[in-house]
Amino acid sequence: MRSRGACIAALSAALGSSCAPNHTVPVDRQFYSTIDTTPFQRVFVAGFVVNGSNDIDTNVETVRLLRSQLQSRSRLRVIESDPLELSDPDSASDVAYWRRIGEEFREPLIVTGTAVFNPVSRARSSLQVAELSPASLRHREVPTRVYHQQPGYQLRLTVAFIDGRTGVTMRSDTTSFPGWSSRPG
Repeated sequence: MRSRGACIAALSAALGSSCAPNHTVPVDRQFYSTIDTTPFQRVFVAGFVVNGSNDIDTNVETVRLLRSQLQSRSRLRVIESDPLELSDPDSASDVAYWRRIGEEFREPLIVTGTAVFNPVSRARSSLQVAELSPASLRHREVPTRVYHQQPGYQLRLTVAFIDGRTGVTMRSDTTSFPGWSSRPG
């Protein structure tokens, strides 16, 4: 059994990639897993139930990023297919459905879950220099704190690892990733 599953390490690396041109996702922690990936030769990143912003196609982008990272960082062969359109948040627990999907794709490790992508903003401060030069005073520069709203987003991801041979969920993990635009708003 591996202490750090190849799929989960690749997942955290994928989340370090950008979901949109003006967003960065700092990943300050790794996922740790105890799932055994040795019975599998292939992995199928099936699709995600999505909520939140419609600014991007969260399902397609999440699947694309995870597949890309798994191809470069995992011993498992990544199955290329159109992402499944999932709408039920409890879809990961539908054993019969995932067993059928597993049979269709020759019993891979299946990665699915929920992805919530929402825009948020936070206050950011910076120091600027203000000039004071009334007629009665000498010219003077004074540091002044200025507050800006900084646009960003939050990605909340629940990832389920499903055994494609049985349709049973092996493990499920949830985490949130804040991301902020590099440009102040």
